Order: sequence, then C-alpha cells, then structure tokens
Amino acid sequence: MQGLPLITSVAQKKVDSTPPNRQAARNRLPMALAPFSQATERVLSPLLVIVDDSETVRKILEVCLHRADYEDVQSFPDGTEMLRWLMTPEARIPALVLVDLNLPKMDGYTLIRHLKAKPAFAHTFFVILTGRSGMLDKLKGRLCGAQAYLTKPFCTGDIIATVHTCLGPLPTQHPAERQRAEAYR
Repeated sequence: MQGLPLITSVAQKKVDSTPPNRQAARNRLPMALAPFSQATERVLSPLLVIVDDSETVRKILEVCLHRADYEDVQSFPDGTEMLRWLMTPEARIPALVLVDLNLPKMDGYTLIRHLKAKPAFAHTFFVILTGRSGMLDKLKGRLCGAQAYLTKPFCTGDIIATVHTCLGPLPTQHPAERQRAEAYR
C-alpha cells in the first residue's frame, strides 16, 4: 500500500457534491482503487428471513433472492430457531419474513402473531408461503398480520414480485447491475 500514490490535490481541485466525510475517505484511497469504489457503490440490502421446514424450499428461495440482489438472507427450519437467533447479539430486525404455515414446534400463524406483537416488528412485512390454499387459511393469514399469501408450488418470479411489492426494488447504482436486474424479470 505504501508504493501506490495517494489522491490528494487532484481530488481536492474537483468540484464534488459528496458529503465531506465521504469525500475525505475517497481522498485517502489509493489511486488504483478510487474509480472502482465509486463505480460499485451500493445501497445495503435489507435483511430477509425465510422460515420453512423444507431445506429444499429454503435453498431455492435463498438462491432466488440472491439472484435478485437481496444479499442479506437468513433461513431457519422453524419459528423457535428464528426466535432463538433474534436473541443473539448479531441479530437484526428483518425487513421481510417469508413464513411457511406448517412448521414443527410453532406454526406460522403463531410466529407471525408473536412477532407482530413486538413494537420492533411494526415495519416488518410478513409473507406466508404454504401449501394450504383454502379461503379460511388465507383469511387467518390476513388476520394474524401477513401482507401477502402465496401457495406452493410457487414461481420464483412471484416471490420476487411480492418482495418488490412489499419493499420496493433495490436501487442499484452501477449500469451493469441495473441491466442484470431487468434481465432477471
């Protein structure tokens, strides 16, 4: 790192609308890294949580969400595992939770009701993803606080569309990332 010239006077002469603290950080970057860091600057991905007892479904959903640029995805085999994780220091409040209804130990309705009762989850979206397609199940899902109800088998495009409806599409700054996101739809 010592052999690389630092950006100093050239960066200071440019008119930049970047906040001073970010501009100062860019000025300290080696010249070889400065253009790359500016071109690939991204907004942090919101945390998405998957709660499903099927490992196959969890893996399909993880891959689907990663391909749609949602990089921060956690998955759990049941509601109690998720609740245990929420008690750890590294846990964060998710922006969206995909929940199966048929879970061991604690069903999806109970998990959603339990989390919705906490003020910290007031802005969290809940999406039910289940094999139950009855009208009564859908009504119970809405009553417990779910914003969407999807049935299995599902199309990954429907999952992404539902996530975008709840959270909005991720803003990407690099043109190549925008093209890749558009091509996936």
